[in-house]
Amino acid sequence: FILMPTALFSQIDNIKFKHLTANDGLSHNNVKCVFRDSYGYLWIGTGNSGVNKYDGTSFTMYKYNSRDTNTLSNNTINEIFEDNKRNLWVSTLSGLNLYNREKDIFTPVKAFANLNITSLFFNKNDELFFTTEASFCKYNFKDGTMNKSLFKENVDKKTDFFTGRMIQYNENHLLFTTSKGLYSFDLNTYNFTKLTNCEIPDLNIENLTYLSLFKDHLGRIWAGSKQNGFFLLNCDNKKDRPPVFVKNYKFHADNQNNTNNVRVIA
Repeated sequence: FILMPTALFSQIDNIKFKHLTANDGLSHNNVKCVFRDSYGYLWIGTGNSGVNKYDGTSFTMYKYNSRDTNTLSNNTINEIFEDNKRNLWVSTLSGLNLYNREKDIFTPVKAFANLNITSLFFNKNDELFFTTEASFCKYNFKDGTMNKSLFKENVDKKTDFFTGRMIQYNENHLLFTTSKGLYSFDLNTYNFTKLTNCEIPDLNIENLTYLSLFKDHLGRIWAGSKQNGFFLLNCDNKKDRPPVFVKNYKFHADNQNNTNNVRVIA
């Protein structure tokens, strides 16, 4: 995965990365998501070996245990998210889990049992927006209602349409990845807009498969793709316009350790 430096990639060839692997205590090298919480911990979700909490020195592992109800619902981790109340949520291949900081345990949330939740976002009203592989949904924790038909396009046969990342890029909009481009979602009107504005010459960004999203401290958006490296997008929050693609970064093909499939940016 890519840990983004604070500086812009003006000299990308000179950037150095620190690798955290199973040799350092990570439960598995197959990393699917990374999240730094408000307490400073780095949470790392793996493809088949649960969640790791990293304090800068050592790892703590959390895994599914069929004989313990206070464990993760599944060891395949899709997304990690912290809401406005500093609650930490982990979505898996089969359900959503809430972290209890005092007891240092995860508890599965019954309303989401067996759902493959690929990404999630909480708004100010304690409503949860989330994606599965083929649907975009909203759950209201106050009354227990769930709406599974927010997305207007017919994606029933596109079981891999939602590729698993969603961020809020301004007060009124979400941005999420799909196998056919990036989409913006208006939290007020519930309208969807496919991102088409691109300042990169000779590149069709509309139908690429996007795998990861990250918003940095300057408000810029970074999008990782399948086979096409990662992209920088600029946002004009004052005018409330969709983000614009402005630059594409690719790793050198002559290095066998580099890949242009960017699944995680953090």
